[in-house]
Amino acid sequence: MTVVSQPISALSDADAVAKVVDSLTDPRWDFRTLEGIAKESGLAPETVREVLAAHPDLFANSPVPDEHGRELYRLRERGKADKDFLRRLRMYVAKDV
Repeated sequence: MTVVSQPISALSDADAVAKVVDSLTDPRWDFRTLEGIAKESGLAPETVREVLAAHPDLFANSPVPDEHGRELYRLRERGKADKDFLRRLRMYVAKDV
C-alpha cells in the first residue's frame, strides 16, 4: 500500500486535525515525532507542523527531544478521560463544518 502525503490545501483543517489526532491516539506511543505522525497520517510533514502549531489547545510537545534531537508531540488530553476528550473534539470539528 502506497501512502501519498496530502498538502493542507487538499484537506479541510478539520480533516487534517482528525488525522493528526488519530496518529497521536495510538496506544503504542506516549509521544510521536513529526515524521512519525506524518507517516501514519499520510499528511505531508509541513501540514502536520501547521496543524500542531495551529492547535496548541489540542497538542503539546515534550520539553525533551528524542535521542536524535527531534521534537516529540502528544495529545494534551492524553491522560484524561477519553470520553471528555472525544466530546470536545466533536464540538471543535462541528464548529468548522
